Amino acid sequence: MTALNVTPAQAATQIIIGHRGMSTSNIPENTKLSFTTAAPDADELETDIRWTRDPSGSPDRTIVLHHDATLDRMTNCSGRVKDWYYADIALKCRTDVNGPAQPVMKLSELLPLAKTYGKRLVLEIKVGDITDHQARQFWNQVKTYSPATASPRIQVHAFNGTTMNSVKKIKALDLADANYNLRYGYIALGSNPPSAASVLAIGPNLHIGMEVPTTSVAAYKAKGIRVFLWVGRTEADYALMVSKAPNGVVVDDPKRFKTWYVNNV
Repeated sequence: MTALNVTPAQAATQIIIGHRGMSTSNIPENTKLSFTTAAPDADELETDIRWTRDPSGSPDRTIVLHHDATLDRMTNCSGRVKDWYYADIALKCRTDVNGPAQPVMKLSELLPLAKTYGKRLVLEIKVGDITDHQARQFWNQVKTYSPATASPRIQVHAFNGTTMNSVKKIKALDLADANYNLRYGYIALGSNPPSAASVLAIGPNLHIGMEVPTTSVAAYKAKGIRVFLWVGRTEADYALMVSKAPNGVVVDDPKRFKTWYVNNV
């Protein structure tokens, strides 16, 4: 019996996913600093995918790692990410909250960094209406990270159904190419759990808010869905998440969770 009074099944090793890499009082989310700090303690690294404005009319927009639709909350710049040229973001925009100023990171920069650490990636598509060209651009960047001969090292997620069509475009390219393969999943609020069928329509992985009932977690797992609860920020969060016996947890500070887990479970 553990300090949390949970069963052996509940006390099974949790997969630790670094939420936006890492997000603490002195580590800005979705930055190189956040990923390098999280990597030693996280099993997987999660981030958010957006596209900047077309450069000079080119269909190739830069794919960046940024949660919000606008730059306002995390940087000294303002306005929608999709309205900015990446060249201007790179020149002018730096994080101005939560620690040392960091540039907005590109997906093409994260991939080799994650490979250096040997980490799986969870890429949440934040745009619901990407074009076919954007889907192929994304696919061309990520596919070589996950060859068909290996267990998939990249997981692509749709949020609550709103970005499902974008993920389906990427998945179609994936399924048509026998040389590579990705994993897929669904992100949802725990207060509004999706049906198992909705989740499985995109992939067998579910990231869901920790408030989801324990019975729902068990029901999803019984249908072959891997359940990850988000987002843990405090020790009370950790205890709540682990008590529901998910496959893993999504946390802002992987090192803090890992230390707590070793000492309490």
